Amino acid sequence: MIKLSKRLKGIANFVEQSSNLVDCGCDHGKLSIYCLLNNKTKFAYLMDINEEPLNQAKQKELKYNVSNQTK
Repeated sequence: MIKLSKRLKGIANFVEQSSNLVDCGCDHGKLSIYCLLNNKTKFAYLMDINEEPLNQAKQKELKYNVSNQTK
């Protein structure tokens, strides 16, 4: 299971259950992946201006087997 910081867990509590989540400035992708794994959303769009954090998010997508639910 993916572990969230206290700050990200607080943000995750504001995410209402829906079919899509847009994570602008996703950084490492933990929030979106957490929401996918906990059935808060069915699909997540991850975006970040920086390439390295976005690559880390893509690696996490593969690790947690959610790459078919992300773009």
